[in-house]
Amino acid sequence: MTGAKIPKGANCVIRQEKTNYGEDEVEIYDELNKYDNYCFTGEDIKKGDLLVRKGEVITYIHQGVLASMGVSKVKVKIKPRIALIVTGDEVRTPGQTLKEGKIYDSNLHLIYSRLNEFGLQPIISEIIEDNGEKVGEKIREIVDDVDLIITTGGVSVGQKDILHDTIKLIGAERIFWKVNLKPGTPVMYSLYKNKPIISLSGNPFAALTNFELLVRPVLSKISGNKNLQYKRVSAIMEDEFNKPSMMRRFIRAHFNNGKVSFIENKHSSGMLASMLGCNCLIDVKKGTGKLKKGEEVEVVLL
Repeated sequence: MTGAKIPKGANCVIRQEKTNYGEDEVEIYDELNKYDNYCFTGEDIKKGDLLVRKGEVITYIHQGVLASMGVSKVKVKIKPRIALIVTGDEVRTPGQTLKEGKIYDSNLHLIYSRLNEFGLQPIISEIIEDNGEKVGEKIREIVDDVDLIITTGGVSVGQKDILHDTIKLIGAERIFWKVNLKPGTPVMYSLYKNKPIISLSGNPFAALTNFELLVRPVLSKISGNKNLQYKRVSAIMEDEFNKPSMMRRFIRAHFNNGKVSFIENKHSSGMLASMLGCNCLIDVKKGTGKLKKGEEVEVVLL
Protein backbone atom coordinates (compact mmCIF):
# COMPACT_ATOMS: atom_id res chain seq x y z
CA MET A 1 0.00 0.00 0.00
CA THR A 2 1.00 3.67 -0.39
CA GLY A 3 3.54 4.64 2.23
CA ALA A 4 4.70 1.09 2.95
CA LYS A 5 8.38 0.22 3.09
CA ILE A 6 9.73 -1.09 -0.22
CA PRO A 7 10.57 -4.82 0.07
CA LYS A 8 14.23 -5.69 -0.27
CA GLY A 9 15.14 -6.37 -3.91
CA ALA A 10 12.28 -4.30 -5.39
CA ASN A 11 13.15 -1.15 -7.37
CA CYS A 12 9.76 0.08 -8.64
CA VAL A 13 6.07 0.03 -7.68
CA ILE A 14 3.06 -0.75 -9.86
CA ARG A 15 -0.18 1.08 -9.13
CA GLN A 16 -2.78 -1.38 -7.92
CA GLU A 17 -5.34 -0.12 -10.45
CA LYS A 18 -2.93 -1.12 -13.24
CA THR A 19 -3.23 -4.77 -12.17
CA ASN A 20 -5.96 -7.39 -11.84
CA TYR A 21 -5.62 -7.09 -8.02
CA GLY A 22 -4.27 -10.65 -7.82
CA GLU A 23 -2.54 -11.71 -4.62
CA ASP A 24 -0.79 -15.08 -5.16
CA GLU A 25 -0.43 -14.27 -8.87
CA VAL A 26 -0.94 -10.85 -10.39
CA GLU A 27 -1.40 -9.57 -13.95
CA ILE A 28 0.39 -6.27 -14.64
CA TYR A 29 -1.02 -3.97 -17.34
CA ASP A 30 1.62 -1.25 -17.49
CA GLU A 31 5.32 -0.91 -18.27
CA LEU A 32 7.62 0.35 -15.52
CA ASN A 33 11.07 1.86 -15.35
CA LYS A 34 13.51 1.56 -12.51
CA TYR A 35 12.40 3.59 -9.48
CA ASP A 36 8.94 4.47 -10.86
CA ASN A 37 6.54 5.34 -8.00
CA TYR A 38 9.45 4.99 -5.62
CA CYS A 39 10.25 7.32 -2.69
CA PHE A 40 13.85 7.48 -1.54
CA THR A 41 14.87 7.81 2.08
CA GLY A 42 15.69 11.46 2.77
CA GLU A 43 14.27 12.81 -0.50
CA ASP A 44 12.14 15.34 1.44
CA ILE A 45 14.42 16.16 4.37
CA LYS A 46 18.07 15.17 4.52
CA LYS A 47 20.19 14.74 7.60
CA GLY A 48 21.47 18.15 8.68
CA ASP A 49 18.73 20.15 6.90
CA LEU A 50 17.48 23.24 8.76
CA LEU A 51 13.70 23.02 9.26
CA VAL A 52 12.87 26.27 11.08
CA ARG A 53 15.00 29.39 11.26
CA LYS A 54 15.31 31.48 14.38
CA GLY A 55 12.78 34.31 14.31
CA GLU A 56 10.32 32.58 11.99
CA VAL A 57 6.68 32.42 12.98
CA ILE A 58 5.66 28.77 13.25
CA THR A 59 2.90 28.20 10.69
CA TYR A 60 0.74 25.16 9.98
CA ILE A 61 3.36 24.00 7.43
CA HIS A 62 6.14 24.21 10.01
CA GLN A 63 4.01 22.21 12.42
CA GLY A 64 3.35 19.54 9.81
CA VAL A 65 7.05 19.28 8.91
CA LEU A 66 8.12 19.14 12.54
CA ALA A 67 5.52 16.47 13.27
CA SER A 68 6.71 14.42 10.27
CA MET A 69 10.15 14.33 11.90
CA GLY A 70 8.75 13.31 15.26
CA VAL A 71 9.48 16.68 16.86
CA SER A 72 6.89 17.30 19.56
CA LYS A 73 8.37 20.39 21.23
CA VAL A 74 10.33 23.46 20.11
CA LYS A 75 11.56 26.48 22.03
CA VAL A 76 9.54 29.58 21.17
CA LYS A 77 9.38 33.20 22.25
CA ILE A 78 6.48 34.12 24.51
CA LYS A 79 4.19 36.66 22.83
CA PRO A 80 4.89 40.17 24.12
CA ARG A 81 2.54 41.23 26.90
CA ILE A 82 1.25 44.63 25.87
CA ALA A 83 -0.79 47.26 27.72
CA LEU A 84 -2.74 49.90 25.79
CA ILE A 85 -3.92 53.03 27.60
CA VAL A 86 -5.94 55.78 25.91
CA THR A 87 -6.20 59.09 27.77
CA GLY A 88 -8.76 61.86 27.46
CA ASP A 89 -11.64 63.43 29.41
CA GLU A 90 -13.49 63.87 26.12
CA VAL A 91 -13.22 60.24 24.98
CA ARG A 92 -16.23 57.94 25.13
CA THR A 93 -16.58 54.26 24.27
CA PRO A 94 -18.65 53.48 21.14
CA GLY A 95 -22.17 52.62 22.27
CA GLN A 96 -22.27 55.24 25.02
CA THR A 97 -24.43 58.34 24.72
CA LEU A 98 -22.36 61.11 23.20
CA LYS A 99 -22.79 64.40 25.06
CA GLU A 100 -21.83 67.86 23.83
CA GLY A 101 -18.06 68.26 23.53
CA LYS A 102 -17.34 64.52 23.71
CA ILE A 103 -16.01 62.21 20.99
CA TYR A 104 -16.00 58.47 20.44
CA ASP A 105 -12.68 56.73 20.96
CA SER A 106 -10.98 55.40 17.85
CA ASN A 107 -7.37 55.03 19.00
CA LEU A 108 -7.93 52.09 21.33
CA HIS A 109 -9.85 50.18 18.64
CA LEU A 110 -7.41 51.22 15.92
CA ILE A 111 -4.26 50.05 17.71
CA TYR A 112 -5.90 47.04 19.41
CA SER A 113 -7.06 45.77 16.02
CA ARG A 114 -3.68 46.45 14.41
CA LEU A 115 -1.96 44.43 17.13
CA ASN A 116 -4.45 41.61 16.51
CA GLU A 117 -3.52 41.65 12.82
CA PHE A 118 0.10 41.11 13.89
CA GLY A 119 -0.90 38.08 15.95
CA LEU A 120 -0.51 40.05 19.18
CA GLN A 121 -3.09 41.23 21.68
CA PRO A 122 -2.98 43.67 24.58
CA ILE A 123 -3.55 41.95 27.91
CA ILE A 124 -4.71 45.32 29.29
CA SER A 125 -6.62 47.99 27.36
CA GLU A 126 -8.29 50.92 29.09
CA ILE A 127 -9.49 54.49 28.62
CA ILE A 128 -8.43 56.79 31.49
CA GLU A 129 -9.36 60.42 32.05
CA ASP A 130 -6.82 63.25 31.82
CA ASN A 131 -5.43 62.70 35.28
CA GLY A 132 -1.68 62.20 35.61
CA GLU A 133 -1.97 60.48 38.98
CA LYS A 134 -4.58 57.96 37.78
CA VAL A 135 -2.55 57.12 34.69
CA GLY A 136 0.54 56.77 36.89
CA GLU A 137 -1.31 54.45 39.29
CA LYS A 138 -2.34 52.23 36.41
CA ILE A 139 1.22 52.08 35.05
CA ARG A 140 2.59 51.18 38.51
CA GLU A 141 -0.09 48.50 38.83
CA ILE A 142 0.63 46.78 35.50
CA VAL A 143 4.33 47.35 34.80
CA ASP A 144 5.50 44.04 36.29
CA ASP A 145 3.00 42.07 34.18
CA VAL A 146 3.76 43.54 30.75
CA ASP A 147 6.67 43.95 28.33
CA LEU A 148 5.49 47.16 26.66
CA ILE A 149 3.09 49.99 27.52
CA ILE A 150 1.53 52.03 24.71
CA THR A 151 -0.39 55.21 25.49
CA THR A 152 -2.16 57.67 23.21
CA GLY A 153 -2.89 61.31 23.91
CA GLY A 154 -1.56 63.69 26.53
CA VAL A 155 1.93 64.22 25.10
CA SER A 156 1.76 67.68 23.53
CA VAL A 157 2.07 71.04 25.35
CA GLY A 158 -1.50 71.76 26.50
CA GLN A 159 -2.83 71.80 30.07
CA LYS A 160 -4.44 68.38 29.48
CA ASP A 161 -1.21 66.83 28.21
CA ILE A 162 -0.69 64.94 31.45
CA LEU A 163 1.79 62.23 30.38
CA HIS A 164 4.71 64.52 31.24
CA ASP A 165 3.48 64.72 34.85
CA THR A 166 2.79 60.98 34.90
CA ILE A 167 6.36 60.13 33.92
CA LYS A 168 7.70 62.37 36.71
CA LEU A 169 5.24 61.02 39.30
CA ILE A 170 6.23 57.39 38.79
CA GLY A 171 9.94 58.16 38.54
CA ALA A 172 10.30 56.94 34.96
CA GLU A 173 13.17 58.07 32.74
CA ARG A 174 12.14 60.07 29.69
CA ILE A 175 14.46 59.05 26.84
CA PHE A 176 13.07 61.48 24.26
CA TRP A 177 10.10 63.72 23.58
CA LYS A 178 9.22 64.98 20.09
CA VAL A 179 10.54 63.68 16.79
CA ASN A 180 11.09 65.69 13.64
CA LEU A 181 8.23 64.31 11.56
CA LYS A 182 4.67 65.12 10.65
CA PRO A 183 2.19 63.92 11.80
CA GLY A 184 2.92 62.76 15.34
CA THR A 185 5.69 65.15 16.35
CA PRO A 186 5.03 65.03 20.14
CA VAL A 187 5.62 61.29 20.57
CA MET A 188 7.45 60.34 23.77
CA TYR A 189 9.57 57.34 24.79
CA SER A 190 10.24 56.49 28.44
CA LEU A 191 11.60 53.63 30.54
CA TYR A 192 10.07 52.51 33.81
CA LYS A 193 11.49 49.50 35.65
CA ASN A 194 13.33 48.74 32.41
CA LYS A 195 10.02 48.49 30.53
CA PRO A 196 9.41 50.76 27.50
CA ILE A 197 6.53 53.22 27.53
CA ILE A 198 5.73 54.61 24.09
CA SER A 199 3.35 57.57 24.27
CA LEU A 200 1.75 58.34 20.93
CA SER A 201 -0.07 61.43 19.73
CA GLY A 202 -3.81 61.54 20.37
CA ASN A 203 -4.78 62.48 16.81
CA PRO A 204 -5.86 59.24 15.08
CA PHE A 205 -3.73 59.40 11.94
CA ALA A 206 -0.77 60.73 13.93
CA ALA A 207 -1.17 57.84 16.41
CA LEU A 208 -1.28 55.38 13.52
CA THR A 209 1.84 56.90 11.89
CA ASN A 210 3.72 56.83 15.21
CA PHE A 211 2.66 53.22 15.71
CA GLU A 212 3.77 52.05 12.26
CA LEU A 213 7.12 53.84 12.33
CA LEU A 214 8.13 53.61 15.98
CA VAL A 215 6.17 50.84 17.71
CA ARG A 216 6.44 48.16 15.02
CA PRO A 217 10.25 47.96 15.23
CA VAL A 218 9.97 47.59 19.02
CA LEU A 219 7.37 44.82 18.63
CA SER A 220 9.68 43.09 16.14
CA LYS A 221 12.60 43.31 18.57
CA ILE A 222 10.84 42.07 21.70
CA SER A 223 8.93 39.32 19.88
CA GLY A 224 11.84 38.17 17.70
CA ASN A 225 9.49 38.31 14.70
CA LYS A 226 11.27 40.02 11.80
CA ASN A 227 8.03 40.07 9.79
CA LEU A 228 6.74 42.86 12.04
CA GLN A 229 9.33 45.27 10.65
CA TYR A 230 7.86 47.59 8.04
CA LYS A 231 9.17 47.44 4.48
CA ARG A 232 10.24 50.26 2.17
CA VAL A 233 9.97 50.34 -1.63
CA SER A 234 10.32 52.93 -4.38
CA ALA A 235 7.25 54.06 -6.30
CA ILE A 236 6.20 56.51 -9.02
CA MET A 237 3.71 59.26 -8.14
CA GLU A 238 0.46 59.08 -10.10
CA ASP A 239 -0.88 62.25 -8.43
CA GLU A 240 0.52 65.58 -7.28
CA PHE A 241 1.00 66.78 -3.71
CA ASN A 242 1.00 70.55 -3.79
CA LYS A 243 2.33 71.35 -0.32
CA PRO A 244 6.06 71.85 0.33
CA SER A 245 7.36 69.87 3.31
CA MET A 246 9.21 72.05 5.81
CA MET A 247 9.81 68.95 7.96
CA ARG A 248 9.81 65.23 7.26
CA ARG A 249 6.28 64.21 6.39
CA PHE A 250 4.41 60.95 5.90
CA ILE A 251 1.40 60.99 3.57
CA ARG A 252 -1.27 58.30 3.37
CA ALA A 253 -1.58 56.72 -0.07
CA HIS A 254 -2.23 53.54 -2.07
CA PHE A 255 0.61 51.50 -3.59
CA ASN A 256 -0.01 49.22 -6.56
CA ASN A 257 2.40 47.68 -9.05
CA GLY A 258 5.18 50.21 -8.50
CA LYS A 259 2.90 53.26 -8.52
CA VAL A 260 1.41 55.30 -5.70
CA SER A 261 -1.75 57.42 -5.66
CA PHE A 262 -4.12 59.16 -3.26
CA ILE A 263 -7.51 57.71 -2.35
CA GLU A 264 -8.70 61.11 -1.10
CA ASN A 265 -6.97 64.45 -0.92
CA LYS A 266 -7.46 64.74 2.85
CA HIS A 267 -4.28 64.75 4.92
CA SER A 268 -5.12 66.23 8.34
CA SER A 269 -3.78 64.20 11.28
CA GLY A 270 -7.24 64.31 12.89
CA MET A 271 -8.84 62.58 9.89
CA LEU A 272 -9.02 58.80 9.85
CA ALA A 273 -11.63 57.88 7.22
CA SER A 274 -9.27 58.94 4.42
CA MET A 275 -7.07 55.98 5.44
CA LEU A 276 -9.70 53.60 4.03
CA GLY A 277 -8.10 51.88 1.04
CA CYS A 278 -4.61 53.13 1.88
CA ASN A 279 -1.80 50.61 2.22
CA CYS A 280 1.31 52.79 2.47
CA LEU A 281 2.84 56.04 3.69
CA ILE A 282 4.86 58.24 1.34
CA ASP A 283 8.08 59.29 3.10
CA VAL A 284 8.73 62.93 2.14
CA LYS A 285 12.09 64.30 3.26
CA LYS A 286 12.48 67.67 4.97
CA GLY A 287 12.84 70.56 2.53
CA THR A 288 11.06 68.77 -0.32
CA GLY A 289 8.95 70.98 -2.54
CA LYS A 290 5.72 69.92 -4.25
CA LEU A 291 5.58 66.29 -5.36
CA LYS A 292 4.93 66.00 -9.09
CA LYS A 293 3.24 63.27 -11.08
CA GLY A 294 5.89 60.86 -12.42
CA GLU A 295 8.32 61.65 -9.59
CA GLU A 296 9.98 58.74 -7.78
CA VAL A 297 9.31 58.55 -4.06
CA GLU A 298 9.97 56.12 -1.21
CA VAL A 299 7.02 54.53 0.54
CA VAL A 300 6.55 52.55 3.75
CA LEU A 301 4.25 49.60 3.17
CA LEU A 302 1.60 49.05 5.83
